Amino acid sequence: MIAKLKKYLRSKISGYIINSIPSGKKYDELKYTTGKSYFNIAKKTYSDVKKFDEVYYKVFSQNGEDGVLDYLIDKLKIKNLKFVELGVGSYKESNTRFLFIDRACKGLIIDKEENLQNQVKENIEFWKGDLEIINTTIKKDNINEILNKNNFLDNLDLFSIDLDGIDYWIINELPNKFSKIAVVEYNSIFGDSAEITVPYFENFNRYDYHYSSLCYGASLTAVINLMQKKGFLFLGINEIKNNAFFVQNNFSDLFNLENDLSLSFCTSANIRESRNQENQLTYLPIHRSKNLIKDCEVFDLKDNSIKKISQI
Repeated sequence: MIAKLKKYLRSKISGYIINSIPSGKKYDELKYTTGKSYFNIAKKTYSDVKKFDEVYYKVFSQNGEDGVLDYLIDKLKIKNLKFVELGVGSYKESNTRFLFIDRACKGLIIDKEENLQNQVKENIEFWKGDLEIINTTIKKDNINEILNKNNFLDNLDLFSIDLDGIDYWIINELPNKFSKIAVVEYNSIFGDSAEITVPYFENFNRYDYHYSSLCYGASLTAVINLMQKKGFLFLGINEIKNNAFFVQNNFSDLFNLENDLSLSFCTSANIRESRNQENQLTYLPIHRSKNLIKDCEVFDLKDNSIKKISQI
C-alpha cells in the first residue's frame, strides 16, 4: 500500500515539475503539500509496518528520515511535539524542518553556521511556531547549559544530532533518557566491530582533521552501546546507512519490527564522499576509502586509548 502511494505521489510531483518548473519557495510549498498528503494516507497503514524501508520518505530531510520520524511520533502518540536538532546548516535539509512547518510546534536548533538566524528564516515561516535558533559551537561544557536554559531537557520528544564530528562526546554529556526519540549520525566507514569515535576537540572539523573528510563521528557500535547505557532501544537506520533511530527502552512493547539490525548490514553503506588533497570529490567506494584514513587517530572506547585506525 505505502509503496504504491509513494509511486503515485512521485509521478504526480514529477509531472508538476515538468509542466510548471517551480523553484525556490514554490517548490518547497509543493514538497510540503505532497508530503502532507502522503502522511495523511500513510498513517492508516502504520499498524502493519514491519520494516523502516516501508516508511522511508523525504520531504526536507536528507535520506528518508521524515517518513521514519512521522511513523515513530505516531506510534508514541506524541501530540504537542517538542524537539531539539543539533547541526542543521541553513535548515534547508534537516530532520525537523517538515515537523516544524507541519505542526507549528516548539523546537530548538543549534549550529555554528554563519548568519544562521537569517538563513533559517528564509526556509520557514518563523512566526508560525516557537523555534529557538542558537548560533554557537556545541561543546561538552555548554550543551546541558543551553538545553536547561531553554527548558529542553524536560519532556523532550525528539532529539537529532548530526555534527560530523564529536557527536559521541556530546551525547555522553546528556542525562539518561534525554528524549523519547533520538536520531544519531554514525560513520559507516568505521565498520561493524570497532567501538571508536574521533577524539574530542572543541572545534573539530572533519575537513581539517583529514583531507579526505572521512574520519569523523563515531562507529555504529559505539553509538549503540552509548545509547543503550542512556536507556534507549536501537530500532533501525535510514536509507543510506548513516543515521540510527532510537526510542526510550520503556517503549519497546510498541514495536514489533523486523528491521535487519545486524551491524554488518547497517554499516554496508555505498556513500562515496572521499576527497583528494585539493578538496575535490573523488567518489571512492568505501572499501577503497578506508585505506586513506588508516593513519588517522581515533579514540578506542574498548580500552580508552588513542590509536591509529590501522591498529584497531
